[in-house]
Amino acid sequence: MTYLIPHIAVLNESTACTDDEIDSMILAVQHQVTYHFRPWWGTNASIQRYAEESAIPTAANVWTCRIMDTSDLEDAGGYHEETHGVPDLKVFAADLKQLGASVSVAFSHEVLEALGDPLVNQSVQVGRGIFWAMEACDAVEADEYGYDIPAGVSTVKVSDFVTRQWWNAGDPPPYDYRRHLARPLELLAGGYIGEWNATTQKWTQRVADSTAPESHRIALRNARLGDADVQRFGHAERVVGQLSMTGGGVRSGAGD
Repeated sequence: MTYLIPHIAVLNESTACTDDEIDSMILAVQHQVTYHFRPWWGTNASIQRYAEESAIPTAANVWTCRIMDTSDLEDAGGYHEETHGVPDLKVFAADLKQLGASVSVAFSHEVLEALGDPLVNQSVQVGRGIFWAMEACDAVEADEYGYDIPAGVSTVKVSDFVTRQWWNAGDPPPYDYRRHLARPLELLAGGYIGEWNATTQKWTQRVADSTAPESHRIALRNARLGDADVQRFGHAERVVGQLSMTGGGVRSGAGD
């Protein structure tokens, strides 16, 4: 079967979520992708749960998302990465529930970010010698900023996401779908973004505050540069504070 848009095949390998729960999440996130995310990002997808991996179609634009119990990376509630030229998504339901975090927000987060940057290698220049990773949800990632979408007889909470103009200091709002952000390049509490600086020649994790989770994806970018091994050296260095904006320009260093 050939798909004109990415087809995300979901496998429920978790004991923490029932198939019915996953189906409700898929219904909500499908609605979000098609009616909320696509108008701002210009990309769509079809999402479907499969009972067995052998039933998943084989095609270049079929991506797999596994809902699992326990993370295979320390502190990761979910992530996506490139495997042989195809996005590979994972969400760790039991770990998330143990932490009191939303599985559906994490699932929404990974789907949207895979659509925005499928191979985890895109970035935007936001200042002189400063590039930010093209991650759609990290800046507004906390569950409290998510929103509910009806899914059958229930509602499912999904992740907020930034619009493309969030990366451009001179662009008008809105900067995120739910209008939480007051200005471009702002990080909400618990939010973060991957930042590459021409001076240091490495990726760091800029965080709004100390509550932001550590990011596997940012460490992976340094690993691709030959500067680190994700498994051996852990996460990227963190820089706390907003990126400073002065007179329409942007400068590095911790903000206010």
